[in-house]
Amino acid sequence: MDAFFNSLTEVQRKEVIQSTDTEFGRIRAEVMDINDTLNVRDLLAEILPLVSVSHLSKKYFDKSASWFYQRMNGNLVHGKPAKFTPDELITLRRALDELSEKFSQTSKQLAV
Repeated sequence: MDAFFNSLTEVQRKEVIQSTDTEFGRIRAEVMDINDTLNVRDLLAEILPLVSVSHLSKKYFDKSASWFYQRMNGNLVHGKPAKFTPDELITLRRALDELSEKFSQTSKQLAV
């Protein structure tokens, strides 16, 4: 590697360094996107079997279940990994809070 780097002109060295920095930045961003996706998917792993994703997607996002799964799983859409926007994550949190409250209210009504 040293021999290669030393064989370059100063301009070429700067170009290599700039290209490397750009590529590492892109890779870092992709890794962060993957981590965000895995985190959401992991957090929802125990909840999703209990609720209708179709209903959740339609009621809170006015979208299809496939739209929801694309973001949760980080599927490629138009060449980029799909993910929830910060506003969509707030909406998801609100939806989960509402569902939690409904479960809680129903549970209390069953108390003898």
